[in-house]
Amino acid sequence: MRTAITISLNRTERVTLQRWSVAGGRLAQRSRIVLHAAAGLSNKQIAGELGTDEQTVGRWRARFAAHRLDGIANEAPRSGRRPRVREQIAEKILRMTKRRSGRGTPWSTRTLAQALGVNHMLVYRVWQEHGLATQPA
Repeated sequence: MRTAITISLNRTERVTLQRWSVAGGRLAQRSRIVLHAAAGLSNKQIAGELGTDEQTVGRWRARFAAHRLDGIANEAPRSGRRPRVREQIAEKILRMTKRRSGRGTPWSTRTLAQALGVNHMLVYRVWQEHGLATQPA
């Protein structure tokens, strides 16, 4: 049977983890895992108490042991669709907005979105951020 990695905390780490543990969200759960591990609880006990699984507890215990606070504070890359680079798309939207449409008329959010192959609400949001739109078309 494998034994869990022993976690010991210095005063600064303990205070930081306690502050993070009440904030809510993923970081709060990770902080509680590490605090429980430092109290000497097993992965199974921590998992039962926090309503998670032993693998998750073991993962965060190991990351904390290897990288300390940075190991649990930073998000690891996740699987799934890569987000589009919004800045590049926003630049295209703004560049095209300055030109007239093919019909010689100003762009609407929908016609510009169709020309660029993006959602019309993205065009609207970019325009709104730059003071160019007041309502979606």
